[in-house]
Amino acid sequence: MLRKTAAMGLLAGLALLLAACGGQNSGGGGSTGSVSTPGGQVQAALQGGTFTQGPTVAQGVTPPQGFQAPYGAIAFTAQVPQGGTLTVTLTFPSPIPQGAVLKKYLNNAWQDVPGAQLSGNTATYQVQDGGPLDGDGQQNGQVVDPVALLTPAPSYTLSLSPTSLTVQQGGQGQVTVSLARQNFTGDVTLSLEGNAPLATSPAPDKIAWSFSPNPATGDQATLTLQVGQSVTAGDYALTVRGQAQGLQDQTATLTLRVQPQPSFDFSLDRSSVVTRQDPNYQGNNRIHLTFTTQNGFQGQVDLSLVDEGGNPVQGLSLSPTSLNVTGNGQGFYVYVLADDTLPLSGAGKGYPVRVRARSGNLVREQPLTVDVWTGVGVADLNFARVAYGNGIFVVAGADGYTGYSRVYVHNPQDDSFNKTFEDNTLCGWPRDVAYDPDHQTWVVVGYLSGLIMVSADNAQTWQIVYGARNPDYPSCSAQYGDGMPLHRVRYVNDRLWAWSEAWNSQRLYFSQDGGYNWNFVPLPIPQGYVNLQIKGLTFGQGKYVAVGVLFDSGSRAYPMLATSTDGSNWNVTPFTTPQTPWGAGTPSDVLYVPDWDTFVMVGGLGLLGTSPDGMNWDFRNFYNPYDYNQDVGHLTGLAYGNGAVVAGSWSGPKVLVSTDDQNWRIVDTNCGASAMSVAFGGGIFAHTSAGAPCTSP
Repeated sequence: MLRKTAAMGLLAGLALLLAACGGQNSGGGGSTGSVSTPGGQVQAALQGGTFTQGPTVAQGVTPPQGFQAPYGAIAFTAQVPQGGTLTVTLTFPSPIPQGAVLKKYLNNAWQDVPGAQLSGNTATYQVQDGGPLDGDGQQNGQVVDPVALLTPAPSYTLSLSPTSLTVQQGGQGQVTVSLARQNFTGDVTLSLEGNAPLATSPAPDKIAWSFSPNPATGDQATLTLQVGQSVTAGDYALTVRGQAQGLQDQTATLTLRVQPQPSFDFSLDRSSVVTRQDPNYQGNNRIHLTFTTQNGFQGQVDLSLVDEGGNPVQGLSLSPTSLNVTGNGQGFYVYVLADDTLPLSGAGKGYPVRVRARSGNLVREQPLTVDVWTGVGVADLNFARVAYGNGIFVVAGADGYTGYSRVYVHNPQDDSFNKTFEDNTLCGWPRDVAYDPDHQTWVVVGYLSGLIMVSADNAQTWQIVYGARNPDYPSCSAQYGDGMPLHRVRYVNDRLWAWSEAWNSQRLYFSQDGGYNWNFVPLPIPQGYVNLQIKGLTFGQGKYVAVGVLFDSGSRAYPMLATSTDGSNWNVTPFTTPQTPWGAGTPSDVLYVPDWDTFVMVGGLGLLGTSPDGMNWDFRNFYNPYDYNQDVGHLTGLAYGNGAVVAGSWSGPKVLVSTDDQNWRIVDTNCGASAMSVAFGGGIFAHTSAGAPCTSP
């Protein structure tokens, strides 16, 4: 603090906040002087008076809050005429910074210096003897003139634009951070805090923040907020904090409102769809998508098919591939397409995929099973069965209207479909076909008087072994008598087996030379029954298992089970199948599935049975004429491959499919009028459709 000393006759005590002492004329006299300060040499010039004591650094003067004294505090005395005015010019070693002020320190308080002029490196002001700026307050020819040049202390403030920000879940927003600097050029480190799930790295349940640049070196920085999709919607109070070395932290508040993201979901009208291996097909292969929107969602949604890992599905696609969703509850039809690049992995059992709908970062999926069944060629057949062998499918049957017997060959390697046999003079109509891998022959069997045809060149030409008509006989019955009518043929275990499904047909025929010569073994009829029909035959677990029907004297039918370990000696027993509102189904076929170590039986009224040993059976029915989606009709054929059992239906173009023996589903293949016969080979399933085959895929 500067003190007034009347006994010394001091003239003026000039107080600039400088921190050094010394100068010219420090002992008195003259009109110029100087003093060394921490900020450099300061020159003092007087007009209207002279120094009686040169400028010195005053002690004990504290700058007011918010200011600093780079040049310390200076005092001097000067003589002026009584009541006169002293003009003081101070020259500083550096330009006076913006915001600097000149103040007097009187009576322990800081006062403004009216009329002070600050320009460049100089400060000029006037003091009148005895005036308000005269330290002694008397017109005595002496001026006490404590004065200080104060510069703003280093500081900064933060401000935000905007101060309130709205961001949707899954979106981002930006805020401009402005730094108002005062006499400060240092780095400011920025951070964010508040009642929100904040993080410095993006995460679904976090609000990620970052500043650019950080530390802030200039007057602005940009705050970027990334709101995760699962961040709870609502208002959050946030604070931007600035930290600089040696300065007090500065803060600015920000209100963040997280809005629910405009979103959508969708549903499918079905869980499975059947298409063809034709990229232009548009039929029953369409699905209906219904969109449910939230928070006003609108815009383009892209569609695709992906597997469980989210990868594109080879050979399958959707049409169209994008939709424009404009409102809640909007529906669209989309076609499921397949092309010839489709892998065989879904043959028979279908392709489990997911329908993916994407809009920006919004992704929704629904499961869908795509079954692919494609008709092959055109055939003039009413009753036909199909078999696989030696790389081809062979279809054998007859046109019941014209009496023509025909055989067709489908080669999946080149997708060809050719007729290799046609005749209307035979004494039997083809009803079934099988391949003997031991003798590499194809065999066709038929009924009426009977028919057996053999091909040794992979179904290209045929030799009639039994059933050729001799014109010397007036009729087939006269030529063959009771004949050898056959409805089914199958290669089982180590030989060809054939049988009739007609009344009183308890014989099993077998051939061990590729179908040229046949013997038979009769099945015994249990006591209480008068007749039996054989329907299906298989081999597994070291035994033959046959199914069929027993008849009592009243012609009532009962399910029949026959087993044999050698194919010669048979044990025949009746068994019971479940009653339905439409009666109890009887078996039509049986198959041993080695991969499951299980026997599978199918029959009328949607009968399905499974057995671990061929003797003890569990049954269920897939028959409901009142509900098309739950009705498979009368099951007549079985095939296993690609990890799936496929059972065909006589009643329509439907198959029953399972991959685990527990879960079964009905597939409408949309191929022809029925799927009465099913075969598997070369990674492909085929079923007949009362004519040409239909293949999967």
